[in-house]
Amino acid sequence: MGATITWQISPRISAGAWGGYTKSYIPGQAGNVETTNYMVFLNFPDLFAKGNLGGIYVGQPPKITSSNLPVGNNVPDFINTGLGRAGGQPGTTTQIEAFYRFQLTDNISLTPGIIHILEPGHTPDSDSVTIGILRSTFSF
Repeated sequence: MGATITWQISPRISAGAWGGYTKSYIPGQAGNVETTNYMVFLNFPDLFAKGNLGGIYVGQPPKITSSNLPVGNNVPDFINTGLGRAGGQPGTTTQIEAFYRFQLTDNISLTPGIIHILEPGHTPDSDSVTIGILRSTFSF
């Protein structure tokens, strides 16, 4: 189950969010797994020039919040202890992204950006990670 909302505050600013919830199970086994995710964002269409786009996004990638499958099958505890006991992931990953898309021609754009990840893998003791990105888009 999921939901998305976007609000165009003005021709040059839009804000939005999406979130999701999944309840899944292994056929033929007792128990289930609950997973959540979300993202909030600000977009800035035509920032500095027509066709360009700036954006700031903050969110949580899918996180197992609860898992009560039979012992040995619960991924969060299996990763941390090798036992696979019931429970969710111990930390919460947060991703922060900023980007700017340069529209070079009608068919070509370049998008540099940066992504900063807090508690990667939903693991509280993990070091933060920062990633620089450069995406090229060719549309024909």
